[in-house]
Amino acid sequence: MQKCKSFLYVLAMMMALSSACHPKEEKTSKQMLDATAIAKIKKNCPGVDGKYVKIYYLDGDCSMCIGKAKELELKHTDTLQGAIVLIALTKNEHVFRLNMESAEIKSCFIVDELGYFGTVFKLNIVTHVNRDHTIERQEPY
Repeated sequence: MQKCKSFLYVLAMMMALSSACHPKEEKTSKQMLDATAIAKIKKNCPGVDGKYVKIYYLDGDCSMCIGKAKELELKHTDTLQGAIVLIALTKNEHVFRLNMESAEIKSCFIVDELGYFGTVFKLNIVTHVNRDHTIERQEPY
């Protein structure tokens, strides 16, 4: 029984030392926004260029999602933190704009009628983008 415990101890130590000698490689490459997305955002929201940006891709036909956009805007009171860009997937731009007005949302927003930004961002996710257009992180909202 003692030999078995000793063998397991030695085996565990060898495995631990083996993994210490060969650490896992960390991914150093960061995902960047594609040039078309950057150009469309700059065109529609010129004030965000060169800033840290929180991009919320939302369902523009969802009143709860518009409420969440307002909540995000209210939480983001310090402009030194960067900017907020709201991108709404909707087929009814007129109703969306009326809803944004009634919610008194002042952040820059883009209407995505064709669904282009759906290939870049995930719906109902806030994407944090650094000044160099690299994606820092994404979080459900």
